[in-house]
Amino acid sequence: MKYLLTFLLFIGAAYAEYPTFQDTVKSICDANPTIVEVPVETVVIEEVIKEVEVIKEVEKIVYVTEPCDPVVTEPQTVYERISAEAAKPSRGPQGRPLPLAGHWNTGTYDLSFQLGLIDQGHHLLPWIGFPKTGYPSLVQEVADKNLPISIVSTQWERILYEQDKYLNLPLDVNPNVVTSSGTVKTQLSPFGGKAAWYDAGRSWTEHSGLKDLQQLFPDPSRVLFVSNNEPHMLRWADATTDRRAPSVSSDDEMRRLVGDGWIDVYSSFFSGMDDGLTNWKDKATYIGYENFITSAFGRWSGWPSYGIYTQGRFSPWPEAWDGASPPYYLHNWNQSTDFRVWSPQVQAMNHVHFLEQTHATNPNYWYEMSVWDGDMRVYDESKRKYYESIGQEFTPTRYKGYVTFGMWLLKPRVVREFRFYNEERSKNEEYFMALVEAVDQVHNDPLLEKFWRHGKLVENPSRKHPYQSAIPSDAKDIPRMFMLETNVNPVGSWSIFTELNAYTLAFELDGEWLVYSFSPLQNYANIEVELPGYGIAKVASTQAGSFTHIKN
Repeated sequence: MKYLLTFLLFIGAAYAEYPTFQDTVKSICDANPTIVEVPVETVVIEEVIKEVEVIKEVEKIVYVTEPCDPVVTEPQTVYERISAEAAKPSRGPQGRPLPLAGHWNTGTYDLSFQLGLIDQGHHLLPWIGFPKTGYPSLVQEVADKNLPISIVSTQWERILYEQDKYLNLPLDVNPNVVTSSGTVKTQLSPFGGKAAWYDAGRSWTEHSGLKDLQQLFPDPSRVLFVSNNEPHMLRWADATTDRRAPSVSSDDEMRRLVGDGWIDVYSSFFSGMDDGLTNWKDKATYIGYENFITSAFGRWSGWPSYGIYTQGRFSPWPEAWDGASPPYYLHNWNQSTDFRVWSPQVQAMNHVHFLEQTHATNPNYWYEMSVWDGDMRVYDESKRKYYESIGQEFTPTRYKGYVTFGMWLLKPRVVREFRFYNEERSKNEEYFMALVEAVDQVHNDPLLEKFWRHGKLVENPSRKHPYQSAIPSDAKDIPRMFMLETNVNPVGSWSIFTELNAYTLAFELDGEWLVYSFSPLQNYANIEVELPGYGIAKVASTQAGSFTHIKN
């Protein structure tokens, strides 16, 4: 059966008084109980209208099929939106989940501050410290609003080399390095017994404060256990200092055995954490700082000593943990900047292929992005002092442009800022709000949301990634270069200290492109970008970062 509606579109002032087409479709759905009601703003016109015939210049006949095509109702409040995005898999039929803002600082960036921002419409995933014996009273409000929560903590496994009950275990099952002389070092080993790891993991989640929190908050949409993940660990290059290390014939074999060992012991550790939980076993996600391929991949010849890359496996950590929070850091202790080839932007391009590879086998893998601009409590140690010494200023606007580039390159679940635990919030709140603004704009702009969820990152076929040192044979041809060619960047080869004027990405979707361009040193009204599949495109490029939508 079809429903026929005839309506006149009056020219001039009368037209403005007539119901819109979407109102008319809704009225049809409301009038017939067999037709499913859909939110007006989400009606997909191409699916609802099956035939439109123009009878006269001022008259149209519209046929609507029975029933109206159902459309998934999107969450309406900011609390619902945050919970819905946090609960989604990292890759699924609805595309990529939208990003949320977070933080490592659980002191001065407390729950009161967080909930105040969420109440204003900002998209944060709340965070607290590990609740050993108690938790902040405002967690009740997080629970009442059914928000997800992050529990940010130290490196949990450090108790294995801090507590005597583990240090004094028999040498063959001791979780720490055992030297040739039989000395136990305060350093974790992948060759120790797994039972101690299980016991240590369970000891964390059996704390009374965490049990009480689960009773208060029995069914959150997501619980993230976030580890600082900087324990004293045996590096693969020093593996033979543990007398239990096997004999091998190559470095690659040792890296594989060390990686296999870490997968085994951490799997036991997280099994222990799971078994200590009461209500959250199916909600808990264990993620650690770093925990992905090293950012130095290809930058210098010595990088393999700091990673555990083997043929066919870029890192063991995605097989041991539920997720990672790799650093997108302007370290104050090295020469990286946001305006040279040695930059977090260029380094992060190494992650793209391996992240897609990980999500192909584990669509629930949780990948965050930890962000820091190198600012320190002591000014003389701060990265900002370096910028000022060369006549530049690293402003919140520039910070936003820098963060947005990393976000759009990597599509993280959370953009988690780092500041020191006792740092006054007033010192850097402007910077955090710039990060929050970068996150919010994805939620608030339908075009950006569409490209975030479904857009395909465009590879640059004209230039290889500038980091080409000691690249493994099975990684030589993987796509790693996504910054596009522009007329404001140097031609020819680049060194790690080459200055770049524009960091430009593009995303393709159904014959359209979204171009993002960040210029750390100055604003450009127009730059020329070589856009594969399109040609030369002119786009704006600014310190705050600029988006340009291009249709073919």
